[in-house]
Amino acid sequence: MEKISSKIDKNIKLGIVGSGNISEDYIKVIKFYNHKVLKIVTKTKSKQNIIFCKKNRIKHHYLSFNKAINSYPKVDAWIICSTWNTLKKNLSIAIKNNISILIEKSIIVTSKDLLKLKSKLKPNQLNRISIAYNRNYYDFIPYLIKEIKKESLEAIYAYLPESYQSIINKKGLKIKNHLTKYMTSHWITLIYNVLKNSNAKINLNKKFNYSKKNILSSNLVAFDVNIKNKKIPLIINILPNNPMNINISFYSKKKTFVLSPVEKLKVYEKIKIIKKNNQNVYIPLSKSLDVNKTFKPGFKLMYRDFINSCVLKNKKSNYMTKLNDLIDIYKICETIQK
Repeated sequence: MEKISSKIDKNIKLGIVGSGNISEDYIKVIKFYNHKVLKIVTKTKSKQNIIFCKKNRIKHHYLSFNKAINSYPKVDAWIICSTWNTLKKNLSIAIKNNISILIEKSIIVTSKDLLKLKSKLKPNQLNRISIAYNRNYYDFIPYLIKEIKKESLEAIYAYLPESYQSIINKKGLKIKNHLTKYMTSHWITLIYNVLKNSNAKINLNKKFNYSKKNILSSNLVAFDVNIKNKKIPLIINILPNNPMNINISFYSKKKTFVLSPVEKLKVYEKIKIIKKNNQNVYIPLSKSLDVNKTFKPGFKLMYRDFINSCVLKNKKSNYMTKLNDLIDIYKICETIQK
């Protein structure tokens, strides 16, 4: 991974919104850097939440995000990992209070809503907000970007067998109109980040849409990507509930880079031909790169990048998803789910 910084010397004090599994994942990383969580906001002061606070030595427990922000002791930044249907509200509160935040995905808003929120930002506030798309920080992403810059990229294909129905079953029908933002935005952001850092740009106006009115049916959308003074296709194929792994492939003239599952990068460079029963058998030769799983994949580098870029402001981030990026990503999601 590109050097974000080898360490963080400053003693950072944090607040956290939410006490679920994701909060635990963040706290593991925060402890690794010897930083401290001083405040937490939860919906209730249930026995479970009180145990969570004691376990993680969090002294200040609030039921109101606004009150937590404006009460002493003050903190350097907030990590927001509340439920999906409260993220928009908490983002608005954070913007109003002009604080540094790392906010979990997926924020259920429209791209127009995001433009309105952006218009309310104070000078330099845009650089204090990071959306926590952790796959941008997988260990092999810099290698993939470096290789794509060297190669002559010809096409990108994303096969996404999304488990939309199970999400509806868990979250209720209210989530149905937001499925691409809730789930598909994870993979779109990964592609967007890789292309952006490879000096490529997705043309949001140039698209070919096979999408159907029912998001639970198969959908296909194609965009033009401008790279190295040429246009190549980005094809996104949604096949809900299909029993296959996600497959995101970047095709160049000499190599193919495959994420399937997305935690593993396979690089195909040659084909070996062997004889078997008087028939030619073609065996693609590949090498694999995996993510580090000491922490939740991507979290350690994502947190460090957030602190350095949004809190200490000592380094510009190339991998961070900001509001400007999210507006483009959500426009793609809205094209898929019309």
